[in-house]
Amino acid sequence: DKHCPDVEDDDCFGWALLRLEDDGSLTTIEDWADVYEGEAAPFQLAVSPEGDVWLVGSPRHQAQGAEVLLRFDGEGWEAIPGPERWNPGALGRYLEVDADGALWVKAHLAGGLARFDDPGWTTFTEADGLQPWGEASLFSTDLLTVAPDGSVWLTGGPSASGCGGVAHYDGTTSTSYLAESCMDDLAIAPDGSVWLRAAFEPALQGASWKVGLYVITPEAVAASQ
Repeated sequence: DKHCPDVEDDDCFGWALLRLEDDGSLTTIEDWADVYEGEAAPFQLAVSPEGDVWLVGSPRHQAQGAEVLLRFDGEGWEAIPGPERWNPGALGRYLEVDADGALWVKAHLAGGLARFDDPGWTTFTEADGLQPWGEASLFSTDLLTVAPDGSVWLTGGPSASGCGGVAHYDGTTSTSYLAESCMDDLAIAPDGSVWLRAAFEPALQGASWKVGLYVITPEAVAASQ
């Protein structure tokens, strides 16, 4: 993304989609004005295995809002309505594309989850074994990560410390890890190990947060199932 410096210009969309070419140059992808009149929300960017690029359409000058999904297929843009009761917020990345090309997003204020398989949405809620997530993490950048096996890793919901660590959701059950921590960044290694950076809230007021690097092994995930 590249920020547009003149936010008062009605012809300015605030953020642009850029592609880094093999020679190191940058190509600005034509804007989405033909399908959507707003801006693109910052932080939200996902690319499918086929090369489709997904952004979140946000009302002009309101980065915290979300109205539609914007998809660029290499030739043109398409505006796709979000799932029912979609209000994902702005902090942290909540878009992810899985290995099959399906788009996953945060679906509800209470921490639901939705998957877009052209042409429709499938939603997951507490009734499907999904615990509320992503509401109280501290400066989290990765709210939602899809593993190669199709399961999902999410920031945990509120806990006694204010953050709920990280949760693994396999489609039927949520399992929590590092429950009293505030998860920040998360990445999944080729062997299935989940690496994350998390901070534990200090027990004494005025003390420093303790930030650490943690790994959840595939064996640990299997043992908890």
